[in-house]
Amino acid sequence: MTNPTPRNLSLDIFKGLGVIYMIIGHQIVWLFTYADGFGLLYPDSYHIFSFFRTGLHPLVLQLPVIAGASLLLWMNSKKIPFSIILQRSCLLLLLGFLLNYLSWGPMATLAWDVLPFVGLSTLISYPLIKTLAKKSSRIILFALAILCLSLSNRFPFADYQNFYIYKIFFGDIRGESYWPFCPWYTLFAVGIFLGQALNSDNKKTLKLLSGAGIILLTSYVLSEMIHLTPYFTKDYDYQNVWGSVLFKPSALFILGIIGFSLTFIPLVHHLCKKFPMMKQALANSFLITYAQGILWIYLTTVVFGYRITAFLKSIINPSYQQAIAMLPLLIATDLLLAYIIGRLIAFKKKTQYG
Repeated sequence: MTNPTPRNLSLDIFKGLGVIYMIIGHQIVWLFTYADGFGLLYPDSYHIFSFFRTGLHPLVLQLPVIAGASLLLWMNSKKIPFSIILQRSCLLLLLGFLLNYLSWGPMATLAWDVLPFVGLSTLISYPLIKTLAKKSSRIILFALAILCLSLSNRFPFADYQNFYIYKIFFGDIRGESYWPFCPWYTLFAVGIFLGQALNSDNKKTLKLLSGAGIILLTSYVLSEMIHLTPYFTKDYDYQNVWGSVLFKPSALFILGIIGFSLTFIPLVHHLCKKFPMMKQALANSFLITYAQGILWIYLTTVVFGYRITAFLKSIINPSYQQAIAMLPLLIATDLLLAYIIGRLIAFKKKTQYG
């Protein structure tokens, strides 16, 4: 039996919520659009996408924050050599390409997506995390985050937009590759700083981060109120749901996501410290199961979920009403599959919370 794996409960709570939102969101897109996001399949399904236009948006888009924090905690829990980081990053890259191939076929194999993004971010962050005690490393990390934020919805160096390396760092203007380094590394870097505060359990630092989060979140909400639009709204391109409109958002939108993370993750961390019964209830909740083995949950639910949905659409050719009836069944199937994977991994790891 392996030794128990120490984890941070507040991170796992939001990771579990993010996984659930991700599964629901994926199934909505797969079922109600052509070929995974290219145009609405039913004119009446427009309002279904209101799910994406709610304040739940940060639950999944903050996952890079959680990934950065988790990397910091993992590296601080044991001595991790660069060779392990390199292997982990390459594995994420290869698994991302394998997922593309199994889900959407050979033509989509090299599309840049979230797993390669996390692998690249892990590789770049390693030397900075190793020397994070130095002021210079913290300054470099902060400066890199600001640089990525400044390029949030911009496509600089227009002459190079067709190069693959450009899509990795600056995004794909046609929206065929996703999760570019700019702006999403900003969230990953924020996660590293948050993970350091959680690891040291420094109340002063956590309060400062939470205060900054409240300011950012309040500023974002006020700006949305001025424009009379729903919080964390996005003006989706319904001809390409996963396109650049979603993955190259404004800097203000990114700051809103950061504000959400810095407000609520430290808050849950504090409440779990203060109320042991609440901590115990959350530690035993289904959310923790969904937080286990997120990599394998993501791989399995995307490949299986997309393939089964595409297969059913091809043989049934459902009407809008039939698609509405199919949606909860497909979501429930993916959630059950994710739960089983999480339970198996949790049993193997014997997770404990300090």
